[in-house]
Amino acid sequence: AMRLPIYAADLLDKRGFQRIAKKLQRNWPSATPLSLASAREILSGGLGYRDYHDVQRSSEKVDLGAPVPTQSEVRDGISTSIFAYSRSGKIIDIGEDDLISLVTLLPLQELGAFRSFGLGRAITEEVTIFRDA
Repeated sequence: AMRLPIYAADLLDKRGFQRIAKKLQRNWPSATPLSLASAREILSGGLGYRDYHDVQRSSEKVDLGAPVPTQSEVRDGISTSIFAYSRSGKIIDIGEDDLISLVTLLPLQELGAFRSFGLGRAITEEVTIFRDA
């Protein structure tokens, strides 16, 4: 399966991945609330990872040559992940329209892979310097 490269910078507070997870949580269309941890797991699965831990581990060594899926492929992946989560949690009040509008709201362009096509290396170095400072 295709996975979207997630950089260390995306995992910083208020950056790419975290912002998208919070948006997912805040706009969750079910009467059953969604925890931020669950939002992260849904997003991780939708981006092609096993879980959030897998995302964190992979962000430490991104394969810069890996193909980057399109935003619409990523939205499809996230939809599938939300659907699977809903089924497993017996959440039955999310319709297809809810799902489409929820996934459309997610600011995927905040992710490093989409923001800086091919500049992933610079972002990774920036964070390393920031961490060692």
